[in-house]
Amino acid sequence: MSFIIEVYYHAPSNLDKEKVIKREIEGCRGSVVYREESDQESEAICLTGEFTDIDSAEAAAVALRAMGEHVEGPQDYGGAIENSMDPDNH
Repeated sequence: MSFIIEVYYHAPSNLDKEKVIKREIEGCRGSVVYREESDQESEAICLTGEFTDIDSAEAAAVALRAMGEHVEGPQDYGGAIENSMDPDNH
């Protein structure tokens, strides 16, 4: 079983912001497993963090919200998400 959070921010891409979000997720024993970027500049970018337990997912969500980020979840995902951020995953 896994739990996910989704962190949204407005386009365009901001790699510095994503590094901070990733660091926070990893600090709570999670990993960024999916990144969705819109083709339209007015749309949001979404980073999905996956965790093995609800407490870690909740801790990351609370910390990211305290930093002013828009966070959806945590929610039970049921199964693991294929790690699309892994360069070895094609």
